Amino acid sequence: MFYGSIPFEGSSLNMEDESYEELLVFFQYLYGFETGITVDNVTSLLYLSDKFDVPSLSNHCLSFLKSHLDASSSSTFFIFHFASKFSKQELIDHSFNIIKKKLDHFDIEDFKHLSETDILQIVSSDELMISEYDLLVTIQKWITINDISDKAVIDKIISMIRLPLIPKEQFVTDVKPFVGKLISLEKYIEILEYHANP
Repeated sequence: MFYGSIPFEGSSLNMEDESYEELLVFFQYLYGFETGITVDNVTSLLYLSDKFDVPSLSNHCLSFLKSHLDASSSSTFFIFHFASKFSKQELIDHSFNIIKKKLDHFDIEDFKHLSETDILQIVSSDELMISEYDLLVTIQKWITINDISDKAVIDKIISMIRLPLIPKEQFVTDVKPFVGKLISLEKYIEILEYHANP
């Protein structure tokens, strides 16, 4: 937008996407003033920098977000979701590396930031450093916090968990509460039979 003709006529530009405070910080950056990138405004500033093609601000925002990636923070899932939504591959990779290594360390509230697409991408990774049982518990957290009731969605996600790899004793005792909620009775019996005759 700033490198060509304005694609509309008129004396004003309607920018209802963002708040006054976020626009003020954005324009301060454009006019060379010190910009205060914060947790509260970074996503809006990144959105505006992409919308109006301001790569230097975009790079500052990406650096800020990378510096806030932390396995003990819900911001990691939020940043992963945000980066996926806006195709910020480097940020996706950084956040996903943390998620792969520390997936079982996140609290249930952290999962509210993940979409179905996000959770499918995570579960389908062969690089997760988590047991299949802990992955099942993690999926339960995501389903609970996001109030997912669509059986097709649940089945699609559960099908990516290698349930037969859960040790027999743990499968019999710890997976049973998931029967009827996440795992069908038929699937549960099928895996019990697999453990009986591996």
